[in-house]
Amino acid sequence: MKTNDKLIPKKTIAVGAVLFILLFWFTVRKIFRELSLEHLSELLKSADLRYILLGAGLMVVYAFAEGLNIWRLLRASGYRKSLIGCYKYAAVGIFFNAITPSSSGGQPVQLFFMCSDGIHISHGMLSIFNNLLGYQIAAVALSATGLLLNIRMLNNELGPMIWLLVLGIVINAVIALALAVFIFSRSFAEKAAKAFGRAAGVISKNLEKKIAEKTEGFISEYGGCADYIRKNPKELVKTCLISLVQVCAMFAVPYCAGMSLGAAEAPLISFMLIQAVVFVGVGFIPLPGAMGINEMMAISVYRGFLAAEAVSDVTLLSRSLSLYMWMAVYGVMILVWAVRLGRRR
Repeated sequence: MKTNDKLIPKKTIAVGAVLFILLFWFTVRKIFRELSLEHLSELLKSADLRYILLGAGLMVVYAFAEGLNIWRLLRASGYRKSLIGCYKYAAVGIFFNAITPSSSGGQPVQLFFMCSDGIHISHGMLSIFNNLLGYQIAAVALSATGLLLNIRMLNNELGPMIWLLVLGIVINAVIALALAVFIFSRSFAEKAAKAFGRAAGVISKNLEKKIAEKTEGFISEYGGCADYIRKNPKELVKTCLISLVQVCAMFAVPYCAGMSLGAAEAPLISFMLIQAVVFVGVGFIPLPGAMGINEMMAISVYRGFLAAEAVSDVTLLSRSLSLYMWMAVYGVMILVWAVRLGRRR
């Protein structure tokens, strides 16, 4: 498929590069505020390196699984992108989801990078939505299972706060349903686009007209890709299975942290299900990476799975392996990609 290498103007690229630098600075500042490097260094010295490496490796699997899902649908749309190239989109999404409130910034920036690589916006959106739907289904299924199997323990440890987790799981289930409707209902997508155009018409009738012209082509391209998914339901099943591997990899990181310190007192599946409840339950809270509330919830619920004196240490090590370390790594990678993108333009 031919691509247009001038989809995004140089000025937009420059603004984007500045935003990337500012967000990277914000992330580093936030990490060092949340993280005690001295204490973490002490933990690493006493930890079993094998489990530390396993935990870090699981987060690589997490990112590559997302890249694989994006790669599959882009290839189905006619783009010959490499799997490594799609890993870039995954890394961008993980980074910006972690530093934006309610994990809301990852998908728009993924789309920005896709368009800068010549991918049509409708094809990029559908690949992102398809991946996000599989992710939501897998994460909600695991978190709901974890909640049901551990309802008594969670209620004892959290009290009324358990309803915050229930609300988070319900919100994510609704998001999954909305994504499914948007992907599988072309009429809904058309109505949504028209509603957006009418809203823009309040500002300017000329703007409404321009959006209507763009929307017609967008819906046509988007509808063609959506038809592919509707006619090949196995593709969505594959997406869900890959997403299940993805979220299981991330939810297993606390177990690796616990094992590295010799503090884990429960089987792997118990850690994964509890981590799913915490991650999905607080993910909607409008804080970057749910910082603060995530740690608080984790410390509360891990009491039933860890030696009491090790709960805080395992939580710190787990968050470092699954969030802090990779935010620094991906932040540097994104800066390099942004600079290359600017030079290419």
